[in-house]
Amino acid sequence: GEADLMRRAVSKKKQEALLAHKDIFKERGPQNGIPEDIAEKIFDEIEFFANYGFNKSHASDYAVITVQTAYLKCHYPEEYMTALLCVQFDDSTKVATFLEECRRLNIPILPPDVNASMLDFDIETTPDGRRAIRFGLAAIKNAGNNALQHIIDERLAGGRFQSLQELCQRVDLRQVGKRTMESLIKVGAMSAFGGRQPLFMSLDRIMSYSTRVHKDQEVGQMTLFGDAADAEDDMLQISDVAEARPREMLGWERELLGLYV
Repeated sequence: GEADLMRRAVSKKKQEALLAHKDIFKERGPQNGIPEDIAEKIFDEIEFFANYGFNKSHASDYAVITVQTAYLKCHYPEEYMTALLCVQFDDSTKVATFLEECRRLNIPILPPDVNASMLDFDIETTPDGRRAIRFGLAAIKNAGNNALQHIIDERLAGGRFQSLQELCQRVDLRQVGKRTMESLIKVGAMSAFGGRQPLFMSLDRIMSYSTRVHKDQEVGQMTLFGDAADAEDDMLQISDVAEARPREMLGWERELLGLYV
């Protein structure tokens, strides 16, 4: 029991608790055939190790991993930083640190986009031929992975969404959810279809339009010309309001991404 208390003092680096065992060492040493001065030296070795000690196998493994990591970061910087971001996507502090490192390495960071992003951070080639890291949709707060997957699956199956109306017709936004759509709009992932504030103010209309389209498809409602009936176009008119101020948009990004994109 006394040995375990000492072990705990070593592992927790509690100096005072460890020193309380020194007198016990000096007392019990001679009782067990160990001279007091040798017992004290043994204790000093343990105290020195407790500052921060590794056994050799532990230290060797760390060295191997360090060299491997350095090699990957040097020769495959985009892949390495993308992997780090994917693993730590839900820790906004670490994501911010990694993105800052990407900027130092001159790796472009592309914002979240429903027409380009996957769930995880991904590598994308820009028009000028540079390799960039695209922000993953899963890193957006209040946006569930299952909800986002509906949008990604439809984009992979049918190509990019050319308009907001096409998105509403191809993706059943009832399965995506209003909360997820709100987050996508606020971080700029829907900016290809309009300003953030106009889209945000039109969110109820957008959800209603998609709901009506897919309800009509479910019941098989047809037009006189034999096509599946579309909801009235005027339901999808975007509110004619001014775009949000930059400070407000930055606030949304900070709230939902943990950093400024």
